[in-house]
Amino acid sequence: MHWDYGVAERPPRPAENDGALPVCYSSKESILSGAGVGQAPPGGRGSVMRRATVLALLAVVLIYLVSGAFVFRLLEQPHESRQQEALQVAREQFLQRHRCVPSQELDDLIVHVRDAMGAGVDPAANSTNATTNWDMGSAFFFAGTIITTIGFGNTSPKTEGGRLFCIFYALVGIPLFGMLLAGVGDHLGFSLRQAIGKVEDIFLVSAFCISAPMGGFSSQRWW
Repeated sequence: MHWDYGVAERPPRPAENDGALPVCYSSKESILSGAGVGQAPPGGRGSVMRRATVLALLAVVLIYLVSGAFVFRLLEQPHESRQQEALQVAREQFLQRHRCVPSQELDDLIVHVRDAMGAGVDPAANSTNATTNWDMGSAFFFAGTIITTIGFGNTSPKTEGGRLFCIFYALVGIPLFGMLLAGVGDHLGFSLRQAIGKVEDIFLVSAFCISAPMGGFSSQRWW
């Protein structure tokens, strides 16, 4: 009997693709496409959100805005209507009690009062005890509400120059405050990590100081 101990021939290798990189297939693309993320751009890093996902998010934001506007309208409009009715009743009662005052002059006075209130002036205050919304403290507080994007209060610029300055002031101040927050956050995070490390060292030293004598006593007294 003749035994053939020859080495088996290898199957033929696939043809080279002229020096090109080997083709690899992955299921990553299908996973990303299922999660709403498309292929990465040719020279970019990471993934790009699909256009359909962006449109869906835009629709959700619009629905959220409309629903919020509906709730605000439902809550605030009845109060505004009651205030308007009360003002109209007070106007008619004033004209009935003071028949010598023409209706047009009263309307002009109301317009002046409205403009004064819109400018931040208290109509009930006289010239001696009148307060201003634009002293240094109030102006500083208003500037802080701009760069922090809080927007607290009813104070706002009424002049064209003030409104234009407010726009450019916000364009510069908001990114500047964001960089400040980032720096403060980095320093706070570093300080917090140092504090945690010190606390861990204290616990380790305390545990060693407690366990070392206990181990020595147990080995000497056979505890």
